[in-house]
Amino acid sequence: MDKELEMMLPEYVNGSLSTENIKRIEQAMQHDMDIKSEIAFLQQLRQIVKNEEVESPEEWGWARLKRSLPKENELEAPVAKTSSWWRPLAVAASFAFVLQTSYMLFNENKLDDGYVPLSTSELENTIQIVFDKNINESQIRDLLNSIDASIVSGPSAVGVYRITAKDRDTAIRVLKESPWIEHVEIEK
Repeated sequence: MDKELEMMLPEYVNGSLSTENIKRIEQAMQHDMDIKSEIAFLQQLRQIVKNEEVESPEEWGWARLKRSLPKENELEAPVAKTSSWWRPLAVAASFAFVLQTSYMLFNENKLDDGYVPLSTSELENTIQIVFDKNINESQIRDLLNSIDASIVSGPSAVGVYRITAKDRDTAIRVLKESPWIEHVEIEK
């Protein structure tokens, strides 16, 4: 079968071919049975497609929506009740939160002895000290515990620590006698 003629066959079946080309195909049909059978197949296919019902996109959407909606008997099903075990627990947790917050608000200014918040800029009884370079952390801890003192800040860039003690005068005396301290001074 000639390729050019084969390409014209769908147009022949649709009736959109020029009269000159129609004559060429009809002459070729008399001699070639393949062309005749191809035309018969294309006519059959055209008829099937023509008779087929085509649904619009709206109809497809409506069908999909109907499938997704619950059936009438599904709507009448009883709804299972959820457990409410967590509600008393939530009330108790809220009550505990309110109590804790109230306690913290009303006891805000009461500080234990020896504890000073680091956020304040003015500390009472602050002592500046410089430790010997050969002292280790364990020795520092033992020395500060012996005078009931704690480090507030430090070391600075030049090695100065700021400490507070319950009894400032005793702390200064002990620190001046210690071989591990290079410098002791009351901060003003």
